[in-house]
Amino acid sequence: MSTTKPKQFEICRQTARIVTVEVKGGSVEAINQASETGAAARVISDWRPGFAYSTKPLTSEDELLSMAEISAKNAEVDKTLCFPAGEKSDSKTSHAAISKFKLEEKVDIAKRLESKIIGFDKRIKGVRKPVYEETLKDIHLVNSNGADIKFSKGLCLICATAIADNGRDSEWTSEIEYSLDPATLDIDGVAKAVAGRAVSYLDSRKIPSQHAPCLLCGDVATEMLGLLAGSFFADALFSGKTQLAGKIGQKIYSDKITIVDDATLKGGFASVPFDSEGAETKRTVLVNGGTMMGFLSDATYAKKTGMPHTSSSTRGTITQPPRIGPHNLHITAGKLDVPALLKTMHKGLYVTDVLGLHTANPITGDFSVGASGFLVENGAIKHGVKGITIAGNFHQLFQRITAVGSDLKFRGSTGSPSLLVEEIAISGD
Repeated sequence: MSTTKPKQFEICRQTARIVTVEVKGGSVEAINQASETGAAARVISDWRPGFAYSTKPLTSEDELLSMAEISAKNAEVDKTLCFPAGEKSDSKTSHAAISKFKLEEKVDIAKRLESKIIGFDKRIKGVRKPVYEETLKDIHLVNSNGADIKFSKGLCLICATAIADNGRDSEWTSEIEYSLDPATLDIDGVAKAVAGRAVSYLDSRKIPSQHAPCLLCGDVATEMLGLLAGSFFADALFSGKTQLAGKIGQKIYSDKITIVDDATLKGGFASVPFDSEGAETKRTVLVNGGTMMGFLSDATYAKKTGMPHTSSSTRGTITQPPRIGPHNLHITAGKLDVPALLKTMHKGLYVTDVLGLHTANPITGDFSVGASGFLVENGAIKHGVKGITIAGNFHQLFQRITAVGSDLKFRGSTGSPSLLVEEIAISGD
């Protein structure tokens, strides 16, 4: 085995630890604790990309690099391939708050969540999968450009599904909340939100097919933004898989919409000092007052497209090479809370749950999904709505935003406040 490193290489070592606690009926249903340590190598050999990984602790760097060079032999030549300039850093741990929590405390969080949901209303008849979960990662990356960085990150969450039944109707809905510190998880707030919404859905009904104003709750708006995100990736620009090519400097959305990706955001769930290639992270404005400002890129696709390098490389697991992805991608908050948005809408549909959004076309932005929520008249909720479909196009929808809520909340790496849409197509009775 060769001990000579290739001229251009990257080695990433990562340890990931995951703890999941699930309870049922006030008792522990399952506790899963998993830990995986692995390493991955990327090389640029004769302008061909190579990648290899191993989760075996005794795999040497030389073995990894040799395997990566072998994989490069069948790859296509690409002279735009590159690794970013070297950085050196040994950041302090960012998951200390999670690490200090004892297992029994994590079990207690899940038990309290289940208890609070059950106790919210006598019409709550069950809770599915009340869960506490945490993921901790320690990362060490070096490359041939002099990079040598170490940092860690961690995130925890609680989630559950509440089931409501009044003898005539049965409804269910789910809720999830993330935090960097288990002590700040809002157990009462999550229980109230998920149980209250499930109860409110009881005796919901269809409404006639129509085009009407629509208020998208923050959760739904976040899902939509997450699916729209790929349109802002430089690899999509390069491959012709985005509707936003050639739109920089043009008005693409409502002037109420500003979209930012910010890996430096204090307290952000996806904040990291360096991206997955070792480049120092930054704040990037993608849309400013409706005007498109740019794309997210890693080192190679910045070179391929001529776009600025935004340090937007992400890596799901050590078994995957890094790729472009979001770090705290969000729509900036407005000034109106939800009651004010409902009054502004006056009459329309308040959408609080959607089903099947993953079936939307990420390239064109077209979608048609099941929806649940509430009919609004005179600025107040009249009754629950279910069994309907909303349809449209993400890009056109973002052009029709007339107001943005003050309730910005992140769901992992993406976040949005509630969004008031001028009009949306509703299929019902």
